Amino acid sequence: MDSVHVLVGCETGLLKAVNIPSRAFTNIATDSSSLVNKERAVDIILFDQTEDGAEHDDSLKVRLGLRNRDFVCLDVRNPGQHFSKLRTEGGDGNFVGGGMIGDNMTTCVQSGHIFRNERMQRSKQISSCGSDVCQMTQGLSHPSTFVTGGRENLLKVWDFSNASTPIFTAKNLPDDKLRLRVKTWINDLKFRPKSDDKVVLAVTAYHELQVFDVRAKRRPTMIVNYSEDPLTCLDINPQKEFEVLVANRLGKVALFDLRGTKGMVLRAFTGNQGSVRDIQFHPSESDHFAVCGLDRFLRLYKTSQKTFVSEIYMKSVPTCLRFTNEAVRIWSRDDQLDAEERLAEEKEGKATKKRKIVEEEEVIEDESIWTEMSTVDESGNDQEEAARAETAVLPGRKKKQR
Repeated sequence: MDSVHVLVGCETGLLKAVNIPSRAFTNIATDSSSLVNKERAVDIILFDQTEDGAEHDDSLKVRLGLRNRDFVCLDVRNPGQHFSKLRTEGGDGNFVGGGMIGDNMTTCVQSGHIFRNERMQRSKQISSCGSDVCQMTQGLSHPSTFVTGGRENLLKVWDFSNASTPIFTAKNLPDDKLRLRVKTWINDLKFRPKSDDKVVLAVTAYHELQVFDVRAKRRPTMIVNYSEDPLTCLDINPQKEFEVLVANRLGKVALFDLRGTKGMVLRAFTGNQGSVRDIQFHPSESDHFAVCGLDRFLRLYKTSQKTFVSEIYMKSVPTCLRFTNEAVRIWSRDDQLDAEERLAEEKEGKATKKRKIVEEEEVIEDESIWTEMSTVDESGNDQEEAARAETAVLPGRKKKQR
């Protein structure tokens, strides 16, 4: 199999391994029968992690949470050789998030039941975070830290080394001007990098981007409104922690700079039609990100331009995406053309250099011919030969001594 840069889960129960330069993908079945089944739609994709929490996907071994409550472990490069399955019993609804800590896997379903299993063995419930959960996200600095939130389910931060109660519970916003309760509906959550898992960003169905600081207070420290439609997902730049991408149900995508007290839109991106299902920055090349949604396209963007640099038709409705750690040398056809032009210029430069060296050698050779020729006077006599004849001594004669 060629290099795999993006993994895309689909509603048909297939996992698509995408190669960006060739704009092609390989379908990988999530069961041994290799059948397409919407009941096995891929809800979440997890990579294995080291003990310090860093993800490692050199072998591309992933774990997929399916809609029928199965969890499948497979190697993308050899899916038939590394295939195991685990059924999660208890609770209701789809998987809404999870994380890996070594061989331990922690997952959550929509009903709020949180499960843990070791080495793909039988799952056991360890806690409950309330009903109608929409998202659970793992911490960046501390793998045992998670955050949850949902519809009428306030943001909670958990330390699952002691999962009995949350270590932080947000407080709802104050009543509005009519003294009516403000509703809450969190669709996605992320920990801000370089914050020691103390700052959480959330997007809501009420077109709000909220920033929570666990160290400051229980209510949001910043609220930014974007458009008038529900926000569906967000992602934070791993190298520039104040740059945040948000997307909504109409396909609008915007890049925010959250420095200051109000937040500022740096750029709005075009090209998406329909609700955006998932969005993610590349882990190492943070000026690129990917978007997938109901229009069945995987689109690749560069933060410096509003239009996409490349798009790939998935043939199925995507549900989630994850970048791998493989470097992407060519993001678009323009990059490929630029690379080909650079290669042609390098070849032409080398050929020009060789031609110059040959020409210089020919010039030196021509000059040496002229310098080796003797000087001739007007009568046609060789002056150098005459000078040598005058100074030469004939044989048998001696010089007169004075």
